[in-house]
Amino acid sequence: MPRLAPLAVLLCLACCGGDRERLTIYLPQRLGPEGPHGQRAPVLMPVERQRRGTMSAVRQAVLELMVGPAPAERARGFSDTLPPGSRADRVRVVGGIAEIDLAGPEPTFVGAAAIVYSATSVPGVRAARLLRYGKPCCVYLRSGPAVAEPHARTSFRGWSGEPCELRTYAHAVRCRGAG
Repeated sequence: MPRLAPLAVLLCLACCGGDRERLTIYLPQRLGPEGPHGQRAPVLMPVERQRRGTMSAVRQAVLELMVGPAPAERARGFSDTLPPGSRADRVRVVGGIAEIDLAGPEPTFVGAAAIVYSATSVPGVRAARLLRYGKPCCVYLRSGPAVAEPHARTSFRGWSGEPCELRTYAHAVRCRGAG
């Protein structure tokens, strides 16, 4: 019986990994008739990835966005989020805020939102500060300068690409087939 104890522990660890084994990232998807009424632009939708224990979850989330959708996901209407040549020079989390310093081409607004949603899907991360070559980037004020403050998911509330599952507040445009 003592020989079986280590086996029982291993089986429990293998089966009881929970969130530590999965990572949620957000990729743009064309929803067609399942999306918001009349919307033609893609909506960010959650996609699960296998968690790697060799790097931080936030770094992996950003790298998974750079890799883009798997072939089966592309067949379901998912598309690339970040431009080719994008790099994550530095990723760190301090006090619940992920700081992501990118290099290469600047992400679009959709790419910036995908980074924020993906980073904040990691337990303990409530917001993300986006930098490019050490300077604020990717989300701009109407007057022009990039916003340096950390962005939470609420920064994108009401945006047409907001994930369907998060459109639960009053006056949100709901996706058909979603809550």
